[in-house]
Amino acid sequence: MVNKEEVEIIHSTIPLLQDKGVEITSKFYKRMFENHPELRNMFNQPNHKQGLQSTALATAVLAAAQHIEDLTPIVPVVMPIAHKHCGLEVLPEHYPIVGENLLAAIQDVTGLKADDPIIQTWGKAYGEIADAFIGIEKDIYAGLAWESFKPFEVIGVREETGIIKSFTVKSDEITDIPYSAGQYITVDVQVPGLPYRAKRHYSIVDVQDGKLTFAVRKEDLNGNRGEVSTYLHEKINTGDTINLSAPVGVFGIENAENPQLFIGSGIGVTPLFPMYRQTAGANADAQFIQVSDDADNIAFEVELKNIAESENAELHTHLRDKEGYLMSDELQKFLKDEQEIYVCGGVTFIQSIVKELSKAGVDKGRVHYEIFIPRLSTAV
Repeated sequence: MVNKEEVEIIHSTIPLLQDKGVEITSKFYKRMFENHPELRNMFNQPNHKQGLQSTALATAVLAAAQHIEDLTPIVPVVMPIAHKHCGLEVLPEHYPIVGENLLAAIQDVTGLKADDPIIQTWGKAYGEIADAFIGIEKDIYAGLAWESFKPFEVIGVREETGIIKSFTVKSDEITDIPYSAGQYITVDVQVPGLPYRAKRHYSIVDVQDGKLTFAVRKEDLNGNRGEVSTYLHEKINTGDTINLSAPVGVFGIENAENPQLFIGSGIGVTPLFPMYRQTAGANADAQFIQVSDDADNIAFEVELKNIAESENAELHTHLRDKEGYLMSDELQKFLKDEQEIYVCGGVTFIQSIVKELSKAGVDKGRVHYEIFIPRLSTAV
């Protein structure tokens, strides 16, 4: 454990981390990938190029510094990261590599020597943070349905919208696939032309009779095509084999006895869809608001309508091309006492809905969201 003097040293670096955090983490990633190019497969390289990964790590390091004497308050932030680590197969032996390169990046930015008390103290603090992650991830790994990545045969590919496809897979080896609605799997593929294997997380739509279905949005942002999503959309067909790690994730139903409201847009419908189905199947109060750009771009429309036939379930479609953005006055119509609310979609969509729910007087503790980029890379 860091002592009182060491806590003060860590706290003294908070202004530095606030000012230079992203510079430090950017240098860290550059250095680590140069020294350990095999670790590129652990990271979404397009996200990394956009600076999202560096921003997320800088935010995490700052939070750790602010709570170094007691990391308990940041456990809710740590848990989603730990689950992603397990989906990517991050192992204990990876942490010393991260620590070595992170400390070197701090030295590079600050000009401090390795024997400086600040660097020495951060080395000790990093060891404690790493041990916390390793302990949490050990428990997660122990509960996974299978170890490492396993081959699955693609038995079905369906076009949900012009940019969303669902893939159904099965394995002769793994016939029992326990999972919780809201979780995701990780795909591991070798994309032609890339010097590393690529791993990406995709939300699970359904698991039934040993078959698992997940959905993929074909990414194309400002001309930057998603490495893996494009490959899956254009190259993977029925009969092909892809590697998957076991379902992980902490996003799911909270306080199931309360009314549940799901608000999804585009690919954001994917984790909410099975949560809505679960709620309706339990005869609980379930409402779903599906936000879409237009009537011809609605993912899983038939399945959602089938769920809405349940006695306590409702489905509402909000078309942006006709109705504009979903605002607080419209959301008021769906709000109920003690209601749990789940939001998923693009970052701008989530930020907008969370803001409008706040305007409507909703307690932020009852608003839950899933985000598809590094969670700490943006404010919601």
